[in-house]
Amino acid sequence: MLSCTFSLSSGVTVGRGLWKLNCSLLKETDVVRQYREQYKEWQTLQDLHETRAHWWEMVKARTKTFFRRVEGLIHPDQACAVPGRRITDSLVLIRDTICYARDRNIRLVVLNLDFEKAFDRVSHQYLFEVLRKVGLPDRYIEWVGQLYRGISSRFIVNGHLTKAVQINCGVRQGCPLSALLYILCIEPLAQVLRRDQQIRGVGIPGGGGLTAKCVLYMDDVNVLCTDLLSVNRTLDLTDWFGLASGSKLNRAKTQAQFYGPWTPDETAGLPLTVTQGQKILGIRRVILNLEWAIFYFIWGSKWERVRREVLKKPKEKGGKGVPDLPLFLGARFIALHLALATSPSRNPKTMAFTRFWMGSFLRRKKFLPIDLRVPVSFNLPLFYAFIPTFLKRFNLEQEELQVLTKHRLLISCVQEREPVSPVRGLAIGEPSEVWRNVNHPALPNRLRDLSWMVAHEVLPVRSVMHSRGLLQSATCPRPGCGAPESVRHLLWECSAAVDQWATAGSLQFPYLPAGEVLTAQLMLYGVGLSPNSKKDFTRIWLTLAATKDAIWTSRNLLVGRHMQIPPVAVIRMAAATVREAVAAGGGP
Repeated sequence: MLSCTFSLSSGVTVGRGLWKLNCSLLKETDVVRQYREQYKEWQTLQDLHETRAHWWEMVKARTKTFFRRVEGLIHPDQACAVPGRRITDSLVLIRDTICYARDRNIRLVVLNLDFEKAFDRVSHQYLFEVLRKVGLPDRYIEWVGQLYRGISSRFIVNGHLTKAVQINCGVRQGCPLSALLYILCIEPLAQVLRRDQQIRGVGIPGGGGLTAKCVLYMDDVNVLCTDLLSVNRTLDLTDWFGLASGSKLNRAKTQAQFYGPWTPDETAGLPLTVTQGQKILGIRRVILNLEWAIFYFIWGSKWERVRREVLKKPKEKGGKGVPDLPLFLGARFIALHLALATSPSRNPKTMAFTRFWMGSFLRRKKFLPIDLRVPVSFNLPLFYAFIPTFLKRFNLEQEELQVLTKHRLLISCVQEREPVSPVRGLAIGEPSEVWRNVNHPALPNRLRDLSWMVAHEVLPVRSVMHSRGLLQSATCPRPGCGAPESVRHLLWECSAAVDQWATAGSLQFPYLPAGEVLTAQLMLYGVGLSPNSKKDFTRIWLTLAATKDAIWTSRNLLVGRHMQIPPVAVIRMAAATVREAVAAGGGP
């Protein structure tokens, strides 16, 4: 990684329509030598491109490579378009600064600058001046110039085409290169705001003199300051910046949030929108509504036949692998903050603030060494107090730091400790085999779902519906059968089911276990097969699942349409299902 610095002196003279940029790239011999070598290679490739589109792809690739190597041109406060930087670091910094101001009862203003049509108002003259000042080679600037110089547009008004209008400002939205160009254009403003001594930011405890002042993401500029003079100075510098760059600050939409001991008289005279700190309610309700929507989609109704905790288990443990939103969000939150506090960060301000709030907790866990010269907070704020609570709830307090900083490992640890869902009538250890059979790759999704509901005994037969108060009677709908219709009765004990299995073994599926070898546990769950037949298990299990599906379909036709399906027709339905599964690549 090349070490480069983008420096802008605080003494800036401003005139109308002119912004004197005082930017320079450090004169490092290694940087100059390596860049010249690459530049010579680029020159040899210029004539090899047949079309403008191919040449444009090369420009984008070289631009990305350039920014990976000279990311020092852009200050870490800018989180956009620079590889390795994330907007979450900026959000954590703003949140921790607000929390610090509330905890210490100090004044804080969070100023959000709003630019009118930020991408469309960037002056091309200013853009190329910035590219020259940061030290880009002339050939590269010429490449960019071919995209933005000499552009014109014509308009159709009432069916008439107007004369060509020259386009002298704006970068193309949606283009990968535009983000890189824009953050270069707005970096001078960020440097001026950052270095201006009249704008007072918030000192970061334990940060070695670091100050939280500017937080940027593309054109979204947030300034953290502690007095009204800083607010007015920020607005003035932003207006001066717009005289040359073409940007225009929309003061009507620019917002300022005040935290700490401010009086109404102090905040009344500002030429911008003043908002107060707000507490967002209903986050828990949003998560609950999302979960409700997920399970309503799965079941197709409000009747949830299996507890949600079971469906959130992995498939090999009897669940469906439904995302556990509280677990997922909690794991992401913990992994993010522990990584910010313990790993080398590209944003030292965020790391310093995170270590300040979590310092006592991290020292107790021995994740950070004890250093009495670095201040820490002994009381965790509300959002940081969630971390030890979450770890205790899921029994993760003894996990290593390498696990706690990876959200996928955290989720895996919790899911691995989940017990295997039991299956009624089976010994310990056998349910694991049942759930493997339920999710056998040879089964289509329909047969997997049917086998899963059979194993959980939640297939909507009459006994299940009666136990939920949805039916008055649990009697089997088959003529002449007065027994309660359970899952086992439907698929095995009913006289109709007995005839079905007898026909299946002799008519269509001669390889099925016959007589007393075909047991209820083998038919329902796929367990208890003799060792000699295990090599043919895939074909046997697919046939059993297809036959159960055909029996269930014939039962539904009897109940819903009063159609009596003969055993031979049921077996033909099962055979057709097997052929479809084999044709789809699921069978042997």
